[in-house]
Amino acid sequence: LEAEESRRLRDAEDAKAKAQAAREAAERDGKAAQERLAQSAMKAEMDAGELKRELRTLAEERRQVDALALRVAADKEAIAKLEARLAEDKAAAVVGQKEADRLRESLER
Repeated sequence: LEAEESRRLRDAEDAKAKAQAAREAAERDGKAAQERLAQSAMKAEMDAGELKRELRTLAEERRQVDALALRVAADKEAIAKLEARLAEDKAAAVVGQKEADRLRESLER
């Protein structure tokens, strides 16, 4: 009977030690998980900050591109006006040359 009680006591103590070891392992795992979670949260905050900076940079670059696009459009319009003026001047030069040729012919006669 004493041997049986002694065995039961050892079994209970073994079970208690195993339970305590399991609890301690769970606590370590929980702490490690909390540390990983905290590190992940810090990384996410840093990534969010970086993304915000990139977004501001992209917005500024977009404003610059839009300004350049407006400038290109204005330059194209100015070029079109100059080309139209050049065509008018060439036509006027042709008319002037014909007029000069006609006057020369008339003087030669």
